[in-house]
Amino acid sequence: MAMNPKSKLSALSAPPLSARTATSLLTTLAVLATALVAVPVCGATKGNDHPRIVDCRVGFDGQFKVGFWTPIWVAVAGDVARRPVRVEATTIDSDGVHVSVSAPLETGGDSAEGIWPVLLYTKVGRIAAPIHVTLFSDDDTVLDRFELSPNTEREKPIKSGALPATSELIVQLGTSDLGLEDAYHEPETGVGGARRAFVRLSDVDALPTDWFGYEAVDVLVLASSDVDLMRKLVADRRRFEALRQWLELGGRLMIFCGGDDSQAVLGDGGPLAALAPGKLAEVVRLPETGPLEHFASSEAIAAGGTRVSIRVPRLVDVDGKIEVYGGRRSTYLPLVVRTARGLGEVAFIGVDLGKTPLSEWSGRKAFLQAALGPYLQQGDEGAGSQSLVIRGYNDLSGALRQRLGQSFEGVTPITFPVVTVLAIAYLLMLGPLDYLLVHRWLRRPWVAWVSFPLIVLVFGLAAIALADWRRPGAESRVNQLELVDIDTVTGQARGTFWAALYSPRAQQFDLGLDVELPSGSAEPAILVSWWGLPGVGIGGMQSGGSEPGIVRGGYRYGAGLDSLVEVPVLTSSTKSLLARWTAPVAPLIDSQLADQDGLVAGSIENRSGVPLRNVRLLYNGWGYRLGNLEPGRRIDVSEEISPRRVKTIVTQDALGAATRRADGNAFVAHGAKPEAILSLMTFYEAAGGIGFAQLPNRYQDYCDLSRMLELGRAVLIADVPGKGSRLVDGDSGVVLGNEQVAGAVVYRFVLPVRKEEKFGVGGHADPSIANRFDS
Repeated sequence: MAMNPKSKLSALSAPPLSARTATSLLTTLAVLATALVAVPVCGATKGNDHPRIVDCRVGFDGQFKVGFWTPIWVAVAGDVARRPVRVEATTIDSDGVHVSVSAPLETGGDSAEGIWPVLLYTKVGRIAAPIHVTLFSDDDTVLDRFELSPNTEREKPIKSGALPATSELIVQLGTSDLGLEDAYHEPETGVGGARRAFVRLSDVDALPTDWFGYEAVDVLVLASSDVDLMRKLVADRRRFEALRQWLELGGRLMIFCGGDDSQAVLGDGGPLAALAPGKLAEVVRLPETGPLEHFASSEAIAAGGTRVSIRVPRLVDVDGKIEVYGGRRSTYLPLVVRTARGLGEVAFIGVDLGKTPLSEWSGRKAFLQAALGPYLQQGDEGAGSQSLVIRGYNDLSGALRQRLGQSFEGVTPITFPVVTVLAIAYLLMLGPLDYLLVHRWLRRPWVAWVSFPLIVLVFGLAAIALADWRRPGAESRVNQLELVDIDTVTGQARGTFWAALYSPRAQQFDLGLDVELPSGSAEPAILVSWWGLPGVGIGGMQSGGSEPGIVRGGYRYGAGLDSLVEVPVLTSSTKSLLARWTAPVAPLIDSQLADQDGLVAGSIENRSGVPLRNVRLLYNGWGYRLGNLEPGRRIDVSEEISPRRVKTIVTQDALGAATRRADGNAFVAHGAKPEAILSLMTFYEAAGGIGFAQLPNRYQDYCDLSRMLELGRAVLIADVPGKGSRLVDGDSGVVLGNEQVAGAVVYRFVLPVRKEEKFGVGGHADPSIANRFDS
């Protein structure tokens, strides 16, 4: 064994050894040498068998948004068959409290080269918060650790890029270069403002296996020129089903399909035939390029009038809004079609921008901007995102969160002016008044030894009495809102439940959700989580802090992510919560609606079994106020009911006496009721967007169904009396809150509308064009 220089110097300066001592030393060295030779062999064997984390991936190629469900892939190697092991991921929520999620390692199937994968889902609460991944044995012994952090340098770089909650994430599956990354540069915003990220994936295994794993994705792009990859996607039943469910629950899918590959992708048995807005008839040559150039407002594809050959698919029986087409009839050769799919939207682009001549077209960038325009922020839409940063939020969802947690039934808030007055009185008693009492009036300095602690004691007891007076007792309080969306075509329902939990004393809660389902519904799938504050202010998810807050104890997600276990809430504090649920439902509304010159007419019958209050029917920019609709009652919709602009109806619902300014009908989020904010979130773009709301609606923009009105669907919106879903104790099922206040419960039904076929006269279709479909 080699010695370092310092050891060599020590050996040279040592005194001579005796024969006995030398023999003993040589024996000891021989034993140590044998042990040193054996240790590497044993250590290598043990190291190879010892369960360990060999890789971690987060989000989509490392990109994810704070405040959204995020997939985490963990790869485990070693001998995991002898004893059960589990993987746990820990991060912090928006309040700086540790939150964990765990899953057992499934070893029943075959592994690839001894690697066992585990997929977890969690939410990250701060922009710079690390994710700690730990491997545990069945007796909670730590076997290995791994850290994912945006600020940690590694020998093997791990991509981990956290995006603000109000950012935009575009994910493309396919290797073709469509020009998306160049078309939408990241917007220039201030610290903590909105950003834009583009990710290109070339492996189906990089996609989540559950629909909520796509929650952070604004647009998912399928480049169908990679035929083998599309076939692999469809063959992976679990991943394809997750994509389909995400789409029908409000996702946005864009399909680029052109050239001769269209036959393999869209033909009978093709991988994307089920997602296309029509049936493939044939692949033809585009007769003229003018429609594409007009859509992009760009110069010609071929200079000098040269004819180019562009092969495109010809779809028939198209269901959707045709924006661009070739020929004189819109239905002959649709090229850009947008269609509603459940509560989501499919945009079909019948050209391949990754192949010549379109890949070399100078107008490709403008074409993509026009195609993606309805889904992404344009121009200065994000400029106002910092307007209310002083209040801690920069999004309508943040305003809703703040308003829900501001006051509770039976709880008297102590306002800032009251605290200021009491603090000034306390300082006056300790300072000037105590001095006057002791030195001027009594002229007994020793009295200060009595007066000072007496003043502190009196004010301390008064503070305790005031705190006890304002509390409602030992029971917690809950403020809540619920939005239920039902697509009558697919029979799919999704619910969003917002709540603010107030606790008069420090305690831990096990939180679950008791869903109030419509009649005839199946068992719901529930997701319960914390609700973050979008913004850069105190407590905002974009504030950048990654250290835990004053609450050192953490909590965890329950099995199936349908509950939260041991959630700590401090004395007189609140916890903001968000739950989402999905369930198949029976037909609750029977509608027979048709388009008549841009207005909707027909009949609607309430089969939900509950009374619908303040019913409004919206379609194609126009709406009707229908009053109340009792169970079993049918109402006729016609021109006899005076239609109003959708914008007028939505803004009237959002505005009130408390939200009006003296200079006009401007919406003021911090003065609005939670119900008014929710009303604006449900049809944000139809109300005028940021120009009316003064705030963006990016964090929970899936609540906005304005696009449905443009895609040939009608939306029936109504208030439903009753408490709706309820926050309950996870173990006992007891409803939390002694006097749990029934918040607003809003139902929205997306209804089909029959529409007669119309013909355009050029390369652009009439905005009202959509093919007929049965109700």
